[in-house]
Amino acid sequence: MRRIFSLEELFAELRMDSIPHVFPMVYEEGVALYQQGFPFCEKAVFEAFHQKHALFHKYVAQIDHARQLLAKNDALLLFVCMLSCAAQRFSSDEIYSDLVLPRMEQGVGKPAYDLAPLFALFPLVDKAIENMQERKVPGEILEYALKQYEGILTTMEQRLGYPAYNSLYFCWMLQCIQNSIMRVGRLNFEMRQAFLGRIMAFKDQTGRIRILADKMTAHPSGVGIHYKGLPDTEGAFYCEVLETEEFYEGYPVDERGYIRQEKIKLFKDTWEKFLEHGDPVISVHIPGGGSFDEEEIRGSYEEVKRILRECYPEFTYKAFFCQSWLMDSQLMGMVKEDSNIAKFQKSYVLYPYEYSEYDDVFQFVFKKPCKDYASLPEDTSLMRAIKQHYLAGKYIYVSGGILNVQ
Repeated sequence: MRRIFSLEELFAELRMDSIPHVFPMVYEEGVALYQQGFPFCEKAVFEAFHQKHALFHKYVAQIDHARQLLAKNDALLLFVCMLSCAAQRFSSDEIYSDLVLPRMEQGVGKPAYDLAPLFALFPLVDKAIENMQERKVPGEILEYALKQYEGILTTMEQRLGYPAYNSLYFCWMLQCIQNSIMRVGRLNFEMRQAFLGRIMAFKDQTGRIRILADKMTAHPSGVGIHYKGLPDTEGAFYCEVLETEEFYEGYPVDERGYIRQEKIKLFKDTWEKFLEHGDPVISVHIPGGGSFDEEEIRGSYEEVKRILRECYPEFTYKAFFCQSWLMDSQLMGMVKEDSNIAKFQKSYVLYPYEYSEYDDVFQFVFKKPCKDYASLPEDTSLMRAIKQHYLAGKYIYVSGGILNVQ
């Protein structure tokens, strides 16, 4: 007989300080699944699932071991049941906003904790495949989405030394199987219901783009006031676009992605607003590995436009944008002008965020977090340049860009 926990008892048992806001809404549903028996804890069910989909090759033994441990851990299993129910009812953004996962630093039960989020995703696989096939999504996109189950384990093993899922990659995988993220050619494209940038973007008849910062506080340097690592200083200024019958007035963003402290006016007979906070957009992500060839990148944009028209005609996006360390204009001083990184960044019109981190570059360039800049490897010219940049007390920030050719 399995033990039934209240939410408060469950999170106390798992030594977690907070309850994600979606869990009370799926508590009864999760308990029902837990009581009737989570099917993927059964050896025969897991083996049949593995045989049908062949999602794993390298980690089958580790996942099966975690399955056995999970079946014996009532508290963790109930958590998995509720997380799985939440994944079937809510978007990844709703779940990720305050999702915290139970952890075990060491002990015989650790593999079950490391892989618990993976088990929560298993019940979604068949429906995800059915939905993509109904929309006639190209087979290679479906195939790539399913490969991400194991791809994430490989990525986490590179970073941590053991396979695992964290909250970020759980929600990334959820987006993949919900098909809101798809791999097309060299790039990943994410359909986002709401653009979160604090800007307005305008275009004239020639296609030229101008950006005004809107409803955000800027640091005197021109980036957001909450860029991690920036010194506290006086001179911060609030940016908000004023709209009249004739023009938009506000603080412009320059070609480097920095907000200038001199307001400008964009007259409506010349400039048309095409993007603002809350608009539906396509977010561009750059997977690690592979070529970064300009022609291949361009082909990815063209192909995803076709797929969106044919498979998702109801999703009327306003723009393509990219939120990445690759959008930090400081990189232009670290790479050659004709490099693929430079060409990629130049295809975007840059802008800052109000909040930004400076450690993404370690995960994507060096493949692991960094605590000691002096110990960073120098295998490539970019690695050497980034290392020297950080040793000099500077940072590479996650910034934004709007694709210049929509």
